[in-house]
Amino acid sequence: GLASGAGVPICRLPGGAVGGTGATWGEDGNVWFALGSGGLNSVPAAGGDAREVMPQDSLASDYHEALALPGGHGVLFIRHRLQGGPDTFALYDGKSWRDVLTVPDGSLARPAWSPSGHLLFQRRDAAPGVWAVPYSLARGRTTGEPFLLSATGASPSAARNGTLLY
Repeated sequence: GLASGAGVPICRLPGGAVGGTGATWGEDGNVWFALGSGGLNSVPAAGGDAREVMPQDSLASDYHEALALPGGHGVLFIRHRLQGGPDTFALYDGKSWRDVLTVPDGSLARPAWSPSGHLLFQRRDAAPGVWAVPYSLARGRTTGEPFLLSATGASPSAARNGTLLY
């Protein structure tokens, strides 16, 4: 635990992690993760066996960097498309998935939620930096166009009061 400084194993990873990994704590009591080598996985936060809840689709090489959205509004992840690369954010609602943002020629990374109503992310391509796009949790979709926050920034995170860290 945090107080003792000792780690607590939650599960053994199914297969290996190759890149684009990351785990996110969901309000549903699960830890959601992608290994950069397959689909979207979950495991109970108290521990147990990991399970692939959504296999990768036939037009993607794998999924990356899951992000559990607040209020149980789904799990966002980077869909690494075979034709296009890691240029798409998709949303899994517990039953199915759908694309919510594609940035042509983009290389997306590090999604984060901001209480200002924005999805934050990093671009690693011809337009690098920290970007934001207005996003409606209730509708599960973007509500505007992406815009640059910092051309030299990386790995965004937002506090509950909306303060941006990158």
